[in-house]
Amino acid sequence: MTHLLPVPDDESTATVHDIRALVYTVPEVAQLLAVSRNTAYLMVRTGQLPARRLGTRWVVPRKAFHNWLDATPIPDDTTTLATAGNWS
Repeated sequence: MTHLLPVPDDESTATVHDIRALVYTVPEVAQLLAVSRNTAYLMVRTGQLPARRLGTRWVVPRKAFHNWLDATPIPDDTTTLATAGNWS
C-alpha cells in the first residue's frame, strides 16, 4: 500500500514533510504559526506550547499541538487583535 503525501503548491513555505509525523520540531511549529523560531522556542520554554524534551531537543506532539491550537480563542475584533500575541 502506497501512502500519498500532499504535494505543496508553489506558494507554500512550510516544510512540514509528513502529515503522519507524531511530533513537530519547534522550527516546524514556528512556520505553522507564522512566528519566528525564537518566539516558538520562547513559547515552549514558558509552557505556552505543549512540548516535550526528547534527549537534547524539544518536540511538539502533533495531537497536543492541534488540540492546543483548536482551543486557542480566535480574536473577533481589531481591539482583540492587538493582544493576540499573548495567547496562552
